[in-house]
Amino acid sequence: MKNLLITGSNGYIGSNFIKYLRKINYNKLNIHTINRSGIANYNIDLANYNSLNNALSEIKPDYILHLAAFVNPKKNEENVEKSKIDNFIATKNLVDLSSAYDAKFIFTSTDKVYDGINPKPKEDENLNPSFVYGKMKLESEKYLTNISNKYFIFRVP
Repeated sequence: MKNLLITGSNGYIGSNFIKYLRKINYNKLNIHTINRSGIANYNIDLANYNSLNNALSEIKPDYILHLAAFVNPKKNEENVEKSKIDNFIATKNLVDLSSAYDAKFIFTSTDKVYDGINPKPKEDENLNPSFVYGKMKLESEKYLTNISNKYFIFRVP
């Protein structure tokens, strides 16, 4: 049986994904969750490398579905340091540790990585984010693609 780690499982996408897996009675994965607080197997700050390392050493993930983020664009503009910690440093820590377990990394990014001019940009064109949130997500994407060769990136609105 494979181990799936889901970060941000208290959020909208994570909580609904887990409900879906339970609804279809999908039992080929051991699901492990990490959140900063709330209902989870591990309540830790993803920016805390040592705590994250301890959790992953127990989980030994085959897959990491990274949904956790500081998503409010306005609040990201108001608190750039928190945006960097929650949206880049947390992702960097997960990417760095995922290689130790040869885990496939599934990353949710944002359409805010684009310049916003073309309503239907191609994957690699117009990568010029105007907002801090988009900048941190694009920085995370670049880090992931430079470190790992086992990843999927989903840019969601």
